[in-house]
Parts: sequence; C-alpha cells; structure tokens
Amino acid sequence: MPPKLKFQEGEKVLCYHGLLIYEAKCMKTQSAKDKDKGPKFFIHYNGWNKNWDEWVPEERVLKFSEVNLQKQKELIQQHRKEVKEKKGKRKLEGGVGRGSKREVEGLPRRKRGRLGASMAALHSRTDINVTIPEELKLCLLQDMNLVVQQKQLVKLPSPRPVEKLLDQYLDRCGDKEKKGTVQEVALGLIEYFNVLLPTQLLCESERAQFEELRARNTEKPMSTIYGAEHFLRLFGTWTHVLSLVPVFLLLPVFSISTAFFPRQHLTCY
Repeated sequence: MPPKLKFQEGEKVLCYHGLLIYEAKCMKTQSAKDKDKGPKFFIHYNGWNKNWDEWVPEERVLKFSEVNLQKQKELIQQHRKEVKEKKGKRKLEGGVGRGSKREVEGLPRRKRGRLGASMAALHSRTDINVTIPEELKLCLLQDMNLVVQQKQLVKLPSPRPVEKLLDQYLDRCGDKEKKGTVQEVALGLIEYFNVLLPTQLLCESERAQFEELRARNTEKPMSTIYGAEHFLRLFGTWTHVLSLVPVFLLLPVFSISTAFFPRQHLTCY
C-alpha cells in the first residue's frame, strides 16, 4: 500500500512560485516513482489563468495555516521593500522609475501587489491586436531561423538590455501628459518579461544558456541581461500572451516601431 501523501486532491494549500507564496488548490497528486524523486502535486493558483497550472514537488507546497499565511505576508513585505529600494536607486540614476510618487513599490498603485493579484484580471480575457512593422516581422523570422534551424544563440549579456531599451524610449517621449502612462506600461512590461521569459519566450536550445546566466546572476533580473531579440518575441511570435496580461491593454501608448527596436540590436548572434 503506497504511503499517504501530505496533500490531497481538492485541498486548499499555499504554494511557492518564484520567491513568493500564493494561495492555491491541489488538483491532482502523483506518488513518488522512485526513492530519488518524491511525490508531485498539480497546482492551480487562485485567481490565475489555468495556463499557469503546473506540477510541483512537495517542498514547494505548504499547508494552509495561520503560520504559513504569516510567512506569505512577510515574503510579500520583503519583496515590496526590495522593489522599493531598487526603484529608489533607479530614480537616483534617472532611469524608468523617476517621476511619479505612485511608483515607489515597483508598480503603479492600481497595479502593484503580488503577481497573483494581477492575474485575477485574466478571467475577463480581452483579445487585442498589436501591429508590427514588416521590417520587424522579418527580424522575427530571422530570429526563428537562427535559433531554431541553425541552433545559434544570442550573445548575452546584451549591450542594450530590456530595461535600458525602455529607459531610452522614455527619454524620447516628448508628450508630458502621455509620459506618466508610458512609465506605467514600461514597468509592467519589465515585470511580465521577467516572468514570461523562462516559460514562454525561449526555445529549447536556449534553456541551458538561460540556466547558466541565472545561476551566475542570482541578484539580477533577466531584463538587465536579455535584450531586444527576446523582447520582440513578446510582441510577435507570442502574441497569444498579450491577451492574458492586463498591462497589455495599455499598449497603444507605445509605438512598436523600428525606432523602438533598432536593427543593429537585433542581430547579436
């Protein structure tokens, strides 16, 4: 008789996703197949789209208790503090975070909070269309050919990473009334790029490079390492993602153009 699992199907639990803990539900269970591999649990994160459902090992799942809820709260507070410190540093350096007082916790007030809260809006999915110039479409095709067919890798760290790309775009935004909204979208794009990169924006041949970079840069977000090649994929080859993420409802304030993605920064293979 197999041993009883720590968590049962249908049980309300807490689960680690990245550095934070989220409320979730155990949908399925899988007993350990051998001594080296423990049991796994199929998790649905409350308020998230089902596309985020995943199998996780037992060590990522916690009992839904007052003690663990307090631990969840402490991690969120710690995360907000770290984001606030980074934003303060960026403001001093004249980066994306300068300007609005509403940005002190890493995201605009009406959008801040843990990622799970942002994902609650996914229940009301909105289909949108992002127009990409023909020249950038050709860049996407070239990207696919180089990575998928020729098995080449983008040279990383990028000399013009995503955060620098957005900083420079903001510097060219002359409309002061629109600039506040553009800053909000920029912060959201950075947040979601970091979340979606490992699961949505990489080809199989790029995963080893990603894991190596992540191991060497544990304190850096990937938006400070990856550049225009992978950022463009967010708008092109993975357009189905756009309708899942609330921040992309504000994309019309951006001009997805060759000025936004200079061609010399899209050939770094």
